[in-house]
Amino acid sequence: MKVKHVDNVGLVAQMSGQTWYHLLTECLPRLLLLLPLLPPGASLIVPPAVPSLRNALTLLANWTGPLLHTSARVRYKASKLTTVDWRATYAPAHGPSTDFCAPRAALQLLRTTAWGAVGLQSAVLGNDQTRWPPRMIYVSRADAKTRDVNNEKDLLHHLNVTAKQCGVALEIFRGSEKSLQDTIRLFSNIRLVIGPHGSGLANIAFCRPNTPVIEIGLPNTQDLIFYAHLSAALELDYHYLVASPLTEGDTASGLRGSIVVNIQDAVMLTATSLVQHGCKPPSND
Repeated sequence: MKVKHVDNVGLVAQMSGQTWYHLLTECLPRLLLLLPLLPPGASLIVPPAVPSLRNALTLLANWTGPLLHTSARVRYKASKLTTVDWRATYAPAHGPSTDFCAPRAALQLLRTTAWGAVGLQSAVLGNDQTRWPPRMIYVSRADAKTRDVNNEKDLLHHLNVTAKQCGVALEIFRGSEKSLQDTIRLFSNIRLVIGPHGSGLANIAFCRPNTPVIEIGLPNTQDLIFYAHLSAALELDYHYLVASPLTEGDTASGLRGSIVVNIQDAVMLTATSLVQHGCKPPSND
């Protein structure tokens, strides 16, 4: 294994840091807290290179310094290593752990930093909803290899009807199709977010307080509290919609297999959440 000697270095890399949820809600908050502690000219140890990494570091942290990517082939030996971490609570006998859940203050810092980075802070904090048409987002995993919604076409049809009846537009979000800047602007002014458990839901980190969030998952994945925690930390209105595995009885592959959504339940929860947050009730026309 190659050993690389470095002087001052900051560490924000972690397990699964190359995936968007962990990069956005753990690595980047660590970096924002770490920046005042790093001396000029320091390097940064980050997760393996992914297309979104450099842009996120530049936009949200104004980082232009050298990057050192974690690798099984390289070991870094630093004269001074600085990192920021937080304690996770493990309570398997009493409920889910908070592993992979950043503290509230760190997540709120991430959100206000993201808003400011795209010039939206004053508008969002002022609750200005006049600059964009009212809309809700469905976060699709149709282009993913896991946890796709098997009846998504039918689900989207009914969600679109419900959205129109409530006076909002439905927008389908696929993370691979939008820049980080556009993603922040989109999620910062919407009426509701709904979608299956997956990294795309991490973008609720940019939502205004009180935005309804509906996570779709299986009964055996409800203890994965990533998005429930993120919603609580950012004062979002969180709901969990229980779906079914595509193959009857197949709950062991809850993080990998396809799922089927009860469309009536999804429509009812969506309509109720929209109305509770100021949209008009759906008609029966």
